[in-house]
Amino acid sequence: MFRASTDVAFLTRAAYEYRYVVRRLWRSPRFALIVIMTLALGIGANATVFTIMNAALFEGFPLVKHNDRVVYVTTTKNTVYYPDYVQWRASATSLEDMALARNIYTTLSAANDDPNAYFTTEVTANMFALLGVRPFLGRDFVAADEQPGAAPVALLRYDLWQGAFGADPGVVGRSVRINGVPATIIGVMPRGFSFPGDQSLWVPLIPTKAALRRETPYARYAVARLADRATIETAGAELATISKRLEEAYPATNRGVAPVLQTFAEWSLGPNGAELYETALGAVFLVLLIISANTANLLIERALSRWHDVAIQLAVGSSQSRAVQQVILESLTLSLLGGAVGWCVAEVALRTYAQLLPSGDHTRVLSYAMSYMAFGYLIAVSLGTGLAVGVIAAIGLAKINVADALRGAHAGISRIEARLIKGLIATQIALAVVLLASTGVLIRSFINVATADVGVTGDDLLSMSLYVPPEKYADAPARASFYSNLGERLALIPGVESVGFGTAAPAEYVPTSEYQIDDAQIGDNAQHQAIGRFVADVGYFKTLDIPIVAGRAFDRSDRAESMPVAIINARFAATHWAAESPIGKRLRLQISGKVTPWLTIVGVVGNVVQNDRNRQAFGPLVYVPYAQSPEANMFTFARTRVPPTNVVSAFRRQVYELDPTLPVPALWPLSERFARLYAFERLSTKVLLTFALVAVFIASFGLYATLSLFVSKRTHEIGVRAALGATRRDVYRLVFAKAGAPVGIGLAVGIAASPVVNSVLVSQLVGVSTLDPATLALSAGVLLLAGVAGGLIPARRAVGVDPAIALRHE
Repeated sequence: MFRASTDVAFLTRAAYEYRYVVRRLWRSPRFALIVIMTLALGIGANATVFTIMNAALFEGFPLVKHNDRVVYVTTTKNTVYYPDYVQWRASATSLEDMALARNIYTTLSAANDDPNAYFTTEVTANMFALLGVRPFLGRDFVAADEQPGAAPVALLRYDLWQGAFGADPGVVGRSVRINGVPATIIGVMPRGFSFPGDQSLWVPLIPTKAALRRETPYARYAVARLADRATIETAGAELATISKRLEEAYPATNRGVAPVLQTFAEWSLGPNGAELYETALGAVFLVLLIISANTANLLIERALSRWHDVAIQLAVGSSQSRAVQQVILESLTLSLLGGAVGWCVAEVALRTYAQLLPSGDHTRVLSYAMSYMAFGYLIAVSLGTGLAVGVIAAIGLAKINVADALRGAHAGISRIEARLIKGLIATQIALAVVLLASTGVLIRSFINVATADVGVTGDDLLSMSLYVPPEKYADAPARASFYSNLGERLALIPGVESVGFGTAAPAEYVPTSEYQIDDAQIGDNAQHQAIGRFVADVGYFKTLDIPIVAGRAFDRSDRAESMPVAIINARFAATHWAAESPIGKRLRLQISGKVTPWLTIVGVVGNVVQNDRNRQAFGPLVYVPYAQSPEANMFTFARTRVPPTNVVSAFRRQVYELDPTLPVPALWPLSERFARLYAFERLSTKVLLTFALVAVFIASFGLYATLSLFVSKRTHEIGVRAALGATRRDVYRLVFAKAGAPVGIGLAVGIAASPVVNSVLVSQLVGVSTLDPATLALSAGVLLLAGVAGGLIPARRAVGVDPAIALRHE
């Protein structure tokens, strides 16, 4: 009974204290609103970045069962042979199952509708069972669907089912045409599911005869689920052992082919992509620390403004601990309210982020809804921030001397409070310098990449990727005829100057081959090395304005039956023939285990970046004529006299007139393709820059608030100085002297800490060091200017003090 009454008394007392705190905040709405919105910004930003990072690094694809047990398997040559996949799946005990996937574009038309191009993935029949996902409507693929000669079937994405088919539940069993071939829709996948990217369709992966004979690498990657107690390391070791046996059995195709296993984050973001998210989380955490220091300053200043009232409470018997508890409770209340508003901020920010992600980015299909883990993180950050800020603010209040306060000494600031406030200001400045310096080196790195010389310019160039399916264009003459006819049609479009075809767009991936040089002066004639192999037609170099350094470009005489020829880039020529002309020299390539005939070098062209996303190196390239090596997948380039977007419709129409079943993906100006290639980095840089600017503003605002308090507390002193003859310059010097120490210390600490913090970004930096003097100087200069701006208004106020009024000030 006694314990119950004690608990009731405690709860009653706590409720009374809380009501008192709430009433006090209600009477100061401006102060409360400033603190709540400032905290909401920091807490909301943290919750936003945590949710994004959690989705990209840990949650993975929505609806997939146990994403953390799913691994992605490719090889050191970035391709997978179909028979290798079969051997891996049958022999690897560390894998529960393995499936193969291949991304393509297809056209789909229902009834008499015009065909539309869709991003499609061919998958083995076991893919969705491996992922633990079942169709929302209809059935999954079965083994019979992936057998040669099987009736074509397809699964729809939920969004496609809603948009193109009006969410018709009777779509299962409906006949459509995929790439002009009749196919049956057998199901619809659940809402929110898309794998392994922004796919709209899934069709069975049916291996071709060439793939079964190892004549071509068939896919870029496989997907596997780890068995119980297996790790990605043990699975990798087992697959490496199996691959070693395959290399011994099939040296022509498998020499040097080793498996590469990756987690979702490594596969979708690249080996260092996760660091961008970690950097963003570190940046928002720095912003939160700056906001916390600023909020602690505001609470201390608020406590000092009511120092006399608190002293009276202490004098009449109120305990010092109660005053401290009230400050902490006030801080927690403000922080939790800030967290509630921050939750709304995060929801808006997450929706905006999802809309801003570039098309084709793997992370577009992730779920950016705030999970229970993210919501728990938000609550923890809110409570932790409120508690930390309250404790810091209570330190100054706990040192109040009751006698001095009652005598009116509250007009000054004690040495302890002054040190605490200066320390908080220095902390804000130091953290802002670190954040601004980190953002600065990332921006400089991005600029180095974006402005690097690629070897061509994207102005007035339209690019288009086309894939002619081998089941329809089975032989080389058929493919060569299609692209030749297409080039002639496109060249007749008004506004088009020239048309060319090539393996890939500049700066993007081209397959590499081993080569051998027929030249006794080279030394070891049996030595094989890697070189990028690029297929180009007769108009490619002219269209992209790539200069002919020596010899000639490809021409109509380079036919399938004529002497095999090649053109090399200047980088490759300088490596092997620096002192002589390479024209007339010979080399041969090894492609998929087969050695090509000797190729006679007929020309040398300027360097173009391929296979280097950072655009910092011109790798060796060998170009072979399209007529002698017709490919199914080619990029089309057109140089135009009008804006490239003006001829997009005409391009699409010409393709459909030649073959209405061919998918035509987005046609982009080459400059836009370059921009899209780095869209994610650009978005990340903008986000970090926003955080840095917010940090600068908050740090300068904190300095302004502190100097405002200093001026208000020193009004009497300033008046006395003015009455005794102090000039305006003297008053300015007095005010800025108080700001100089914390700002100087903050700048020094921030500059010293920046290279250490930037060291975690080293893998993301291109052409700039972690200790970049220009960036550090600019960061320090911006914060110094922000400090001056923060102190200017209080200083002007001090200069304007009337000595007569100041001498009467209490």
